[in-house]
Amino acid sequence: PDFLQIYSFLLQILDFAKNYALHDLNSVDPVIYELLDFVHEHYQENISLTQIAQSGPINKNKCTELFKKFTQMSPINYLINYRLVQAKELLLTTELRVADICYQVGFNNLSYFSAKFKQKFTLPPKKFRSKYQLNK
Repeated sequence: PDFLQIYSFLLQILDFAKNYALHDLNSVDPVIYELLDFVHEHYQENISLTQIAQSGPINKNKCTELFKKFTQMSPINYLINYRLVQAKELLLTTELRVADICYQVGFNNLSYFSAKFKQKFTLPPKKFRSKYQLNK
């Protein structure tokens, strides 16, 4: 892996660790790990809150409660955020077209993807890539 991939990975770890620091790990319901694993394994697919909860298996209310407690996000917002982080990684490490990345990470609307990406990373995908990609 090159420096940029390592750096990006470390940032993701730090972001994740920040969420852990807000909670006593002993009080975390172990089901959250199953839910997160499901999202991480299926983020490219069109998954719903019901499917995330069933991976627990728990009801939708308990699923939402666990996500909010553990990640400070709803399950769907966590899914969107995870997709955006994956898209950022692909923008920085590949030459794939933005539209291809959009669909590859599970979005089915390029305009929505671009708006969400800009909301999270302050730049639209193409500008983000041109500003931060090292291997130009």
